[in-house]
Amino acid sequence: MTPLYARVSTTLRDRIRRGELAAGSALPSEAELCQEFGAPGGTVRSAAAGAGQGLRLGEHAEG
Repeated sequence: MTPLYARVSTTLRDRIRRGELAAGSALPSEAELCQEFGAPGGTVRSAAAGAGQGLRLGEHAEG
């Protein structure tokens, strides 16, 4: 079975390819991705790192 971080990373790259996420823009926040995928923060950060592909998590506004 494919590790969760790899599945999340693949899903994010697929969304970029389909134009659902603009290339070069920030991804949804870590909290949003954790909720969507049911994954812990470390897993989402690993996925966003994209094995060195430079994916960047969005900022979550505090307040």
